[in-house]
Amino acid sequence: MKKFIYIITLLFTATAYSQKGFNVEIIAQPGLSMGGRYEIKDGFGYYDPWENESKIFTFGLNTGAQIGYNFNNKLGISMGLCYSQQGQKYNYNLYRRNLIRTVNLNYLKLPIQFCYIKASEKRVSFTLSTGLYFAYLLNYKDENNDGSIAKGTSYTVTHYPTNYTFKIEPYKSIDFGGILSAGLQFKLLDKIYIPVKLNYQIGMINIKNKNSYYTYGNLDFYQYWGDITNSNTYNTYPNKTLPYNNSSLELEIALKIML
Repeated sequence: MKKFIYIITLLFTATAYSQKGFNVEIIAQPGLSMGGRYEIKDGFGYYDPWENESKIFTFGLNTGAQIGYNFNNKLGISMGLCYSQQGQKYNYNLYRRNLIRTVNLNYLKLPIQFCYIKASEKRVSFTLSTGLYFAYLLNYKDENNDGSIAKGTSYTVTHYPTNYTFKIEPYKSIDFGGILSAGLQFKLLDKIYIPVKLNYQIGMINIKNKNSYYTYGNLDFYQYWGDITNSNTYNTYPNKTLPYNNSSLELEIALKIML
């Protein structure tokens, strides 16, 4: 009789603590977005030097949902669909004027991750995830507060004023990168959890279209990132070759429901 009760107790405990099966998470990830380097020529003269545009704090946000499957109490896999706001703000000086450049990149992201949870039956447990993401660029805006805006297929310079049309846009439509996140999972009820993690994502693709160009009517042709036509330092355009890779560091907060 005692053995029978013992076996029943073990089976009940395993069932109550089991995390095996499907789950759904609603996710919000506010944090820091980080982009690539740009340089600006301080003036329009032949010998004016190129200088780095200084990066300043840029807010980023991922929101969405994912569905996961746990193979057992510790290991699982998940796939999600998220709206991701990324980009970078820059500060630079031109003719002794302090100016701001703002790059906004909005993506539809598909993250795929492998997950590890230690002691999922406890009220607080450690969780670790790693994987990859695939992203499609929904829209972008590259804006300088000196009066130039690149957006979609249009490039507008307000101080001339002139409207141009992109034949090749400045940023690629596809991004791909890696994900690493770690943190704690808080158990509210038997099937409801609150995971709180630090989430780091790094892009593996240079998303800059170095051959981007725009036209004015059918006559004029201009390269957005400039053209390297001479080995002379003063006559090169470094933005043509400087890569732009997305990355972000965010606080991931989710509502997780076991199905």
